[in-house]
Amino acid sequence: MDVNECVRFVKCVIPPKSSIGYHRQESNDDINYIISGEGIAVCDDAEEVLKPGVCHICPKGSMHSIINVGEEDLVFFTIVPK
Repeated sequence: MDVNECVRFVKCVIPPKSSIGYHRQESNDDINYIISGEGIAVCDDAEEVLKPGVCHICPKGSMHSIINVGEEDLVFFTIVPK
């Protein structure tokens, strides 16, 4: 993870059949860029398919989760502006 006064930048890895858990995005918008794997993002009950090259944004205050639905790790970068 890299954190500075402007942004938090995190490489995330979710194992197969796992998730980050459903929670409220409190700090700021959550920007997720998918590198590899297959997943589903749930944001305020709307679903979006995640695959390499997809950029998913979950706005501040939203309830969301990211779920790995594939057989390989779901790898992505998360950027949260401060």
